[in-house]
Amino acid sequence: MLKIAAIFTAAAIALCATGCKEQSEAEKKELEREKLRQFKRESAIKAYKQLAEKFPDDPRAQEALAKAKALEAGRPKK
Repeated sequence: MLKIAAIFTAAAIALCATGCKEQSEAEKKELEREKLRQFKRESAIKAYKQLAEKFPDDPRAQEALAKAKALEAGRPKK
């Protein structure tokens, strides 16, 4: 059992040594853009749901819920 753990540890160290690297500036910027897109998506979902809850009788309430559902599913709804 100890041999198996040692082998896995050695393999993990080898993989990290060959594959781990600092992120480039482009990778960092893309990660930040993705975080911003996710924040905007979550904010939009929240706003659509709040609109539908606040004005349930408004004809656009169902449209707002549909847009929130589409955003939650990961696809934009126009």
